[in-house]
Amino acid sequence: MARQQHGTLLRSEPCTVTVTQDSVRITWTIRPVVFLPLAHRQGVELPACAYDFKPHATD
Repeated sequence: MARQQHGTLLRSEPCTVTVTQDSVRITWTIRPVVFLPLAHRQGVELPACAYDFKPHATD
């Protein structure tokens, strides 16, 4: 990634990156994201549907 895109993302601004190979051109739009912390669930009852979840067995 070029310095310009890196700086743009550090400022929380979207940017684009384009790659060209022969006659194929691919453009990505990069947008920064903010991950919010998960809510603290200690002492809080789960909704009834949470107990309906059955994880799939792993092979």
